Amino acid sequence: MKIQSKEVPFEIYKEKSLLSGVLTVTPQGLLGDGLMEFNNAEVTSKKFKYNSRTFNTDTCDFRLKTYDLREMAFITENYQGQVDMDKRKGEFRSNGGLSRISFPANNFICYMDQFDWYMDKDEIDLRSKDKIPEANKTDDPRKLVDLKLTGSEFISVHPTQDSLRFLTNRANYNLKDQIIYAHDVQLIRIADAAIVPHDGKVTILRKAEILPLEKAKILANTKSKYHLIYDATVNLYGRNSYKATGKYNYIDELEQVQIINFAEIGVDASKKTFAKAAIGDSI
Repeated sequence: MKIQSKEVPFEIYKEKSLLSGVLTVTPQGLLGDGLMEFNNAEVTSKKFKYNSRTFNTDTCDFRLKTYDLREMAFITENYQGQVDMDKRKGEFRSNGGLSRISFPANNFICYMDQFDWYMDKDEIDLRSKDKIPEANKTDDPRKLVDLKLTGSEFISVHPTQDSLRFLTNRANYNLKDQIIYAHDVQLIRIADAAIVPHDGKVTILRKAEILPLEKAKILANTKSKYHLIYDATVNLYGRNSYKATGKYNYIDELEQVQIINFAEIGVDASKKTFAKAAIGDSI
């Protein structure tokens, strides 16, 4: 038996659900085809399979609205999914390697192969199957720039950021506050420099605003690998733009180390890193 309508309301899970499409009652169970809406979620699939407290689909597009329901916060395509109403959890796995995920409120996209949605926490955990090899686990910028790093790519789509990007293996998304927390970020290439976050964490707010990195390292440039700035506070503005402060070890002709505190570090018109400091008589 088929129930076809533009809108088919049902409460299989004791929650208000709406399917714009077709419900089919079969000996094997209840099937659905169309757009399903419940809570702040929208799921589109040609084949939903409903059980008493779960539903699953081999291929679906999944979207979540912001906490105030005013706009889309999370958009995916081509994932297989299972939603468990008892566990209050949705599990989604990509059908084609790394599939695109969009964060419209944050002006970022990423490519991850799996994520879990925790309904009551309004959180999403994103993961990549790629793990950081033991040989690549270092925070030395001079080594990192020559390594083939693994992970999923996060890319800014903000018009002023020139596709700023970095690799990460896992991230969390707070739906209520619309904040992306990226973990295990080993390296970010900006202009001619490489920037290494101190704890591997990068936090992205609405409209692609990235919180300043504290205690970071800056290698300038990535070809000569000559200048290493440490204990840096770095503000990332785009793929060719950053501003920072930090420390630099200057070695004089007697091979003595003098610490220079750079009050201004940035990128000039030729996309090369520059740094300025006030040098006292003792240096």
